[in-house]
Amino acid sequence: MEKLLGDLRTNRQRSRDTLNSIRSEMRLEVNLERGRQRDAALVAALRFQDLKTRVDAEVGNAHAALAKLRHDIFYSLTGFLFTSVAALFGFLRLTS
Repeated sequence: MEKLLGDLRTNRQRSRDTLNSIRSEMRLEVNLERGRQRDAALVAALRFQDLKTRVDAEVGNAHAALAKLRHDIFYSLTGFLFTSVAALFGFLRLTS
């Protein structure tokens, strides 16, 4: 009977040790996975920030190009208008 009780205690202790070992491994695995997820989220955030910066730069470049185009069109049309008016006045002066 004493031998069985001793074996029972030994098996209980071995089971506790095994259970504690499994718990420790699971905690370690969960913490490692949490760290991997955190790293992946950080990489995704950096990619997003980089993409946002590039999009902002492209939008700024497009806005600057559009402003330059408006400026060029305005000066071209202004020159054309004044040249046409000068030609019209010259024609009117010749015909009158």
